[in-house]
Amino acid sequence: MNNEAIVGAILTMGIGCLCGALFYGIGWWSDRKKAPMGFWSGMELKPEWVRDIPAYNHECAVMWKVYSIPYFISGILGLLGMFHVGFTVAMVVVMVGATLPGLILLICHYKKIEKKYIYREMLDKVDPFC
Repeated sequence: MNNEAIVGAILTMGIGCLCGALFYGIGWWSDRKKAPMGFWSGMELKPEWVRDIPAYNHECAVMWKVYSIPYFISGILGLLGMFHVGFTVAMVVVMVGATLPGLILLICHYKKIEKKYIYREMLDKVDPFC
């Protein structure tokens, strides 16, 4: 094992864990927020549009925390990559799976939360993807 492999493994672990921490942090913030947690950037979600703000925010928090898991896993696999190249390959597969199909699943799950908690007539105003 050479120094480049060690530095690469540490960097991939750091990147994966930082991404995981970012998404987990969004979930943590959502769980503690009193106003409704928005999902789409730049879209205002008014409190009167949401049926149950604490439940809505909690479901959003769980969604973000679950989304962070593959990034933490990829960070651990990245660190283990210094011992065997198979871990590095697994890290890439997990990271790509989290970013591409994972993002689509994240949006689909949020759409379910949105339909459950946001009044239908307000969805047309707040959600560009309805």
